[in-house]
Amino acid sequence: MPMLSITLYMIAVFSIALVFNVTYLFTSESIPTEVRSMGFSMANSMARLGACFSPFVAFVVSNFVISIPC
Repeated sequence: MPMLSITLYMIAVFSIALVFNVTYLFTSESIPTEVRSMGFSMANSMARLGACFSPFVAFVVSNFVISIPC
């Protein structure tokens, strides 16, 4: 079971990186610079907030759901 968990984690990390890079390259060619920079700034800020709150959310959820390791 741990091997399946690690494999799924690696697939998820790869997928997230792939989608971010494809989105970054696609929008750099299709959206004006002012709009693109504002959008990426907002997305980057939300991603950083999500990264800050994710340990807290995982801890809170692990109190209710037994199957999530924390």
